[in-house]
Amino acid sequence: MPLMGSLYIGTSGLLASQGALNVSSNNLANVETKGYTRQQVVFGNSVYNTIDKTKAIGWTQVGLGVQLSEVRQVRDRFLDESFRLESGRQAFYAGSYEAIEEIETLFGELEGVEVQTAMTDLWNAMSEVAKNPNDATQLALLKDKANSFVTRCNAVAIGLKDYQQNVNVKIKQTVDRINELGENIYQLNLDICRIEAAGIENANDLRDLRNSALDELGTLMKISYKEDEAGMVRVRTEGQDFVTKTGYWKMEAAYDPKTELVTPTWPHLGDEPVFAHKEEISTKFNTDVGQLKAYVLARGDVQANYLDIPVRPEPEDFPGGLSDPVYIAVTDIFDRFSSGENIYEPNASDYAGGETDPAYIAAKDAYDRLARYDSYTSISAINNVQAEFDQMFHSIVTMLNDLLCPNTEIVTDDGTKVTVLDEENTSYGANGQIGVELFSRNGYERYTKKTLTVNGQQKEYYVYNEEIEGRLGTQYTVGNVSVNPTVMQDASALPMTTKQGDADYARAMAMLDKWIEPFARLNPYSAAKVDYQTYYKQLIGELANIGSVYSNIADALGKEVTYIDNKRLEVAGVSSDEELTNIIKFQNAYNASSRYINVINEMLGHLISQLGMK
Repeated sequence: MPLMGSLYIGTSGLLASQGALNVSSNNLANVETKGYTRQQVVFGNSVYNTIDKTKAIGWTQVGLGVQLSEVRQVRDRFLDESFRLESGRQAFYAGSYEAIEEIETLFGELEGVEVQTAMTDLWNAMSEVAKNPNDATQLALLKDKANSFVTRCNAVAIGLKDYQQNVNVKIKQTVDRINELGENIYQLNLDICRIEAAGIENANDLRDLRNSALDELGTLMKISYKEDEAGMVRVRTEGQDFVTKTGYWKMEAAYDPKTELVTPTWPHLGDEPVFAHKEEISTKFNTDVGQLKAYVLARGDVQANYLDIPVRPEPEDFPGGLSDPVYIAVTDIFDRFSSGENIYEPNASDYAGGETDPAYIAAKDAYDRLARYDSYTSISAINNVQAEFDQMFHSIVTMLNDLLCPNTEIVTDDGTKVTVLDEENTSYGANGQIGVELFSRNGYERYTKKTLTVNGQQKEYYVYNEEIEGRLGTQYTVGNVSVNPTVMQDASALPMTTKQGDADYARAMAMLDKWIEPFARLNPYSAAKVDYQTYYKQLIGELANIGSVYSNIADALGKEVTYIDNKRLEVAGVSSDEELTNIIKFQNAYNASSRYINVINEMLGHLISQLGMK
C-alpha cells in the first residue's frame, strides 16, 4: 500500500481516538447530572481502496483506517418501561394513601376534639335527662352537647369539602402538567428528527430530555409509547393517542358549575372522560397506575351524603315480609351485587306488570343505586367517608327528632296521604308548645301549619316538610343542620312533659334505647346492622385498614421502583472509574496513532532523501 495512504490510516486513528476522548470527558463532566445517559462510541471501518477486481479470488481492497460511526446512548428499553409502569403504580397508591391519611386527621385531630368524644358526651347528656326529663338544667346540658356534636360533625364535613377542593386543584394542576409534558415531548420529537435526519449524529442530549419527560409522564398517567424509524416517539395515555407525528392531543379539565369540580376529558373525542369509572381497579389489568387517577378517584365526582349509600331492604319494611315480591326483587339485586356475579340490569319483561310493576320499579332503582355506588362512591376515599359519616349523622338527628316530635300519616278527604305531627302521642315543652325539634334544617322548618279536611272536618295540622332527594336544603344532612334556635334560646322548650304536666320518662328512655339499637349497615355489603358507637368504630377501622393497605403497597412499590432505577443507573449511569479507564485507553490509542504517523513520516523522509541523492 502506498505510504501516503498509510498516513490516512494514522489520521483516522487520531480523529477516532480524539472523538472517543471527548465522549468520555463529556460523560465524566455529567457524572452528577440528573437524567443524563452515558454515551458510548461505536467504531467502524473507514472507506476501502479497490486494487484488483479479479472475480476468481474476490476483490483486492485496502482499508484506510477507522472511523467513529456513532455516539449512542446506553439504555435498557425493558428497564425503562418497567420503571415507568411501576413508578406510575407507586404514585397511584401513594396518592390514595395521602387522601386516607388526611381524612383520618380530620376525624381525630381537628381542634383537638374527636367525633367519638362528642357522641359520648351526647349520650351522657341523654342519660342525665332520662333521670329527670323536665329538669331545665339537664335539658340545657343536652342542648349544649347536641350543639357540640353538630359543630364537631359540621367541622369534619367542612374539612372534607375543603380537602376535596384541594384535591380538585391538584387535578387541575396535574392536567396542566401533563399537557406541558405532551407539548415538550412533541417539540423534542421534531428537534431530534431534524438533527438526526442527515444521519451524521444522534441528538443524545435532547433524547435525555425526552426520556426525563417520559419518566415524569409515567408517574402521572398510564402510558405506552413506541419510537419509529425516524426517532419520533408516539405516546398513548389511558389507551388514547396523546403524542403523535403531527402534534399532541390536549387534555381538558372540564369544570362542572353544579359540583364545582373538574373532570379530565378529551375535547377531541367529544369531551369523553379520560377515566372509565366502571373499570375494575386492579394490578392485573394495569388500571391502578398514575397519580392523576389516584386524585380523581380519591376526590369523587360529587359531595356525597347519606342518600349515596343504598339501603339493603329488611323484611319488616314490607307488608308481605319475607314473601313480599318487592322485597324479594330488591334483595335479589343486593345479593347479586354483593357476590359480584350475574350482575345485569332488571328487564321489565321479566315482571308480570312490566314497567309499572312495583317489584320492577324497586329492583331497577336498587340496581341504579348500587351500580353508581360501586362505580363512584365506594371507590372514592372522600365520597365514601362523606356518605358513611352522613348516614350516621342523619340517623342520629332524625332519630332524636322523631322521638321528640313523632309523625303520623293521615288521608285527606280528596285521598291525599299527608305526614303530620302526631299530636296524640307528642309531648310538650315547659311553655306548652308542641312540635319543637332538637335539630333543625337551616332555613327549612320541620312543620308548616295547614288546614286540612279529614272525615268531613276541617282542622289545622302540623304538616311535616319532607326531605327531598336532590334538594340539599330539605335534608337532615351534615352541614345543613344546627340545633333548633328555639331550643338554643330556651332548652325547656324541648317536648319532655306529658299532657298531664308530668316528666316524660318513657320518651327519655326511648332515646337511650334507640341509641344502643342497631340502626344501619356501614355499607350495602356489610353483614349486619350495628348501633351508633359500633358504626363509628367500623367507619374509622375501615379507614385505618384501607390506609394500611395503601401504605404497605406504596412502600413495597417504592422499594421496587428504587431497585429498577438502580438497575437503570447501572446501565445508563456514568461510572467515573470506567470513564477514567476509557480515557487512558483512548489516550494510549491516540498516542499510538501519533507514533504510527511519525514512523510513516520518517520512512517518507528517508525515501525522499535517498531518492533525491541519486
